[in-house]
Amino acid sequence: MRTIMGLIAHFAPMMAASYGHRIVALNRPCWGCWLGSTRCCRGVESTYTAALLAEAQIPREDLLYLRFRAAPFQPAFCIIRDRVANSIVVSVRGTMETRDVLSDAIAHAS
Repeated sequence: MRTIMGLIAHFAPMMAASYGHRIVALNRPCWGCWLGSTRCCRGVESTYTAALLAEAQIPREDLLYLRFRAAPFQPAFCIIRDRVANSIVVSVRGTMETRDVLSDAIAHAS
């Protein structure tokens, strides 16, 4: 797992997971999750969380923190315990909503 490609392959699902149910709908269409049905989320606290857990391929106890609502200058992100790599992963979601575009448009390098 120490090669660059091995690291990318290992961490990519955790990175994609920060996009929640939308990325799952693109990667593995599941209309139950997309429409908010609980039939494929199996009682997990939210569709977003269920999708994140499925995409990251982790158990619920390894999701240490999740903020899925973005605000200007407050991006959505999650913190995941990676038992395989024995590390903590912080995955910050990129631009996905109008609020994200606002942050992108008025941000500047210092």
